[in-house]
Amino acid sequence: MAKTFTGEDWEKGFNHMFKMLPDKVKEYISRGVDDKLLNYFSSIKDCESPIEQLMGLALWDITERDHFYGLEILQFKSQQTVKCDKKTYRVDFMVDCLYEEKLLKAIVECDGHDYHERTKEQARKDKQRARELAAAGYIVIHFTGSEIYNNPYQCAREVVKIIKSQQQSGE
Repeated sequence: MAKTFTGEDWEKGFNHMFKMLPDKVKEYISRGVDDKLLNYFSSIKDCESPIEQLMGLALWDITERDHFYGLEILQFKSQQTVKCDKKTYRVDFMVDCLYEEKLLKAIVECDGHDYHERTKEQARKDKQRARELAAAGYIVIHFTGSEIYNNPYQCAREVVKIIKSQQQSGE
């Protein structure tokens, strides 16, 4: 059963996230809300946990400010529905991009301990789901809640590295 997050949880997550931001981003946010920032907030409004918010911010920041290290972002959205054969899955983040003229589709999952791999059955379902998404052509990338909480920007950089390595290896 998924944990219900309170306003206090969200505030704690936001304060933690804000401390980790580069100074240039803190300045940008403190100047007020503009269209780019509104796009960020709309992209994470459906996040179901503070770790998803942290990951969303880090991914958004890299895509908007650092041009995703050579990747052209076509779509970056949270809580998207993906169909694989006869099954439908809800994924934490979907990133569709172009890299070296090739369309790449990545799914980024934020696996909090409260839900993922608590039982052998849940672990089996998670692994099967990841295989089915990969078979459907998605690059599936998982992070633990601890990884995200400790360094969301490192996780976002890993997303870029993994996407690029998949394209370069011809997969």
